[in-house]
Amino acid sequence: MDFFPAWIVPFLDTFRNCFGASGFRYFLGFLWVSVGLTERKCLTRLAANCPLFDRHVSGWSRFFSESPWDLKAVRTKVYHLLVTHFAGEVFYKGYLVAALDTTLMVSFGRKMLGVQKWHDHSGNADRGGYIMGHHWGLIGLVIRRVNGWVCLPLTARLFTGQKAPSWISEGKEIRAANFWDHALGLCREMCLTVCRPLIVIADAYFSKEAFINGINLMRTILVSRLRDDAVGWIPFIPVPGSKRGKGRPRKHQEKVRLAQLLGSFPLQTASICLYGTVRMVEYVATEVYLRHVNFPVRVVVVKAGGKPLILFSTSILMRPEDIIELYGARFSIEGSLRNLKGEMGLNDYQQTSTAGFYRFVNLTCLSYSLWRIFALIRPPALWSSRFKAKPYISRETDSMGFIRDILRQRAVRVIINSHSASRADLKKNEKLCDELLRMAA
Repeated sequence: MDFFPAWIVPFLDTFRNCFGASGFRYFLGFLWVSVGLTERKCLTRLAANCPLFDRHVSGWSRFFSESPWDLKAVRTKVYHLLVTHFAGEVFYKGYLVAALDTTLMVSFGRKMLGVQKWHDHSGNADRGGYIMGHHWGLIGLVIRRVNGWVCLPLTARLFTGQKAPSWISEGKEIRAANFWDHALGLCREMCLTVCRPLIVIADAYFSKEAFINGINLMRTILVSRLRDDAVGWIPFIPVPGSKRGKGRPRKHQEKVRLAQLLGSFPLQTASICLYGTVRMVEYVATEVYLRHVNFPVRVVVVKAGGKPLILFSTSILMRPEDIIELYGARFSIEGSLRNLKGEMGLNDYQQTSTAGFYRFVNLTCLSYSLWRIFALIRPPALWSSRFKAKPYISRETDSMGFIRDILRQRAVRVIINSHSASRADLKKNEKLCDELLRMAA
């Protein structure tokens, strides 16, 4: 515990019941090394660079694959910690907001479940058109801050694909799970964790009828974006006093291209906070029916410099300004994915067991969320009065790199104070010198 700031220790003690006696020490070690280590976060590096205790790499492997600790309990405690300290910011007009996205991780372990060839949608020519590895889905709560939105991922789910698919029982039939089954399962798991009304925001890839209808059955609101060539059917409004003709009552008007609604309805203007700044936005909003969706949705067509942006919400009671602002908050999960891969080592797992790499990925997401919560409760610059920032490196004051510099400098002082005595020559202690060089490199 000496390697953590004193005010963080009471928060970490609340997670003690989720682990065994030795498992809690592994949890603390992983929580520290996930930020304090700048190199890859594979098990070999974890075992070699953990300053809390000296354990072999096999012990770390057993912690993730075999140790009886409760991942759901850890996730629930992180959620309660977030709601307790940020109740005024985590709720958006009575709803919790969750961002959903997927990511590809390169892995060459052919024996691992789910490793197969996936189509790469990033458009990066250097990586080619396909990636051999895993396809993960992540969902996290989004909180509103003064300088923008922050996404804290809580749950990760492996999309098994077609090579070794999961199986779903539907009554008497058993079928292979597809992409939308995994995406809906991820949202359902988040609903079970929070037990509150939820708004899910996702990009245009999730605006398919299978996902829209599934989210509606869960009584969860979806905010997403439609394609530029999307079409819809405007509900038919009968004229009062008009005589009804023969046949069934009419439900829809003619099919229209949603992008052309900008010229059919009067433009509305509103000041909306997008990406940390207030901007004037012109838009039109109406209710339409989408293809194979048996309930009306609220569509907002935003006037942009190029093609118009077509946003929608499955709740027709949601204000158009809220739909635009919430979809702008979706970008926060992109920043979280970048930090998880670049700073936290999300794709550095090297385990063949499914439980091992599943726990590794989820615990990495929860560790990232914990450190961001600590940074929101108290700015990292106040964690240590003797912290010296590196003048040649420019970092944001709440970034993971800034937190790493504070923890590494604190660890160096703890190691020196615990191993040195009066008139001691540290150069004679080779093991201590190796640790200090590894920490300060």
